[in-house]
Amino acid sequence: MLFTRIISIYDAKKAVDFNVLLAIVAALGIAKAINNSGVAESVAHLLMHVFEPMGAIGIIAGLFLVTCIYTEMITNNAAAAIVFPFEISVATQMGIDPRDFILTITIAASSSFATPIGYQTNLMVYSPGGYKFSDYFKTGIAINILVGVVTTLLVYYLFFLTRPLRFLFCLSS
Repeated sequence: MLFTRIISIYDAKKAVDFNVLLAIVAALGIAKAINNSGVAESVAHLLMHVFEPMGAIGIIAGLFLVTCIYTEMITNNAAAAIVFPFEISVATQMGIDPRDFILTITIAASSSFATPIGYQTNLMVYSPGGYKFSDYFKTGIAINILVGVVTTLLVYYLFFLTRPLRFLFCLSS
């Protein structure tokens, strides 16, 4: 847009939300610390212990749940950055390609429906719409569950039942 002069450098600078950028950078640092400290490995063991009895579909659902909980409290980018080391550890423990779970995390990180604080657009309509925090929770939980079920089944089908379909998401090895 700068190259084609659609916007000026001044407008481009104004468009950058430095608070969001700072949250993402901080989350990346936290994610690195989580990975280096061994916390990712411990959380991965816990996830495996709780969800492994349900098989791969349980692990996918567990990763979705953990990511969804984080994204309701912090920004979606920060949630994805923090959960990513957990996902890699879980995949490594399962002996599968970590890329098989990336779709789960990206969709879960963008599924902030239960609180107004998890996603910028939720906050944008919070006050002008006259919504209460409980309004988001009442309708958002059902939407989170729906998206979680659909995502879990889709990822399980695409990456565990029909491996040849992986090319659809450009994730082939």
